Amino acid sequence: MENKEIRRKILEILYKKDEETFRQYIDRDELKDDFSIDYQKLDSNVLNLRDKGFLEILTASHVYFLGARITTKGKNLIENESELNNQSPVSLTQNIAVHNSSGVVINSHDISMTIEDSFNEIYSQIQDKNPENGEEVEKMVKELEEELNKENINKSATQKISKWLQSNAKWTIPIITQIVTTILTGLG
Repeated sequence: MENKEIRRKILEILYKKDEETFRQYIDRDELKDDFSIDYQKLDSNVLNLRDKGFLEILTASHVYFLGARITTKGKNLIENESELNNQSPVSLTQNIAVHNSSGVVINSHDISMTIEDSFNEIYSQIQDKNPENGEEVEKMVKELEEELNKENINKSATQKISKWLQSNAKWTIPIITQIVTTILTGLG
């Protein structure tokens, strides 16, 4: 697991903990139980997040930290998906895209996701993030999804739709970029 993925997961865990019990610290051992990494790697990533202002930590002389909790800045980052993707993007670089009867599936030992799930994530957020032009955004996303499910993908059409979305629904771009890149590099 790469450091960016570890940091993203730490923030997500601490965000969830804060939602359950406001301003509660998670101790170092409990946080490590969610990972298959050593303490040194955990400590390094927690300190990185603390230095960026996303976490607060309790310290002791014999360990780097005893516990950690998310800050308001960290919560805001988690709640802003596009900024979170900029800070800690999910790596899709070594995935293999495969066409099958149910669409394109991305297989990886680290990440298992379907293109359909990614598009559903976008669809679920359109009305909240684009109330003024949601129908048009949904239409363009649907066109992109249909184009990407074709046997022979028209790269020019995907670029045109992506540019439109960049101008009119910028928040969709991190997810779409991951989808398009994975499909085009895996099938191209």
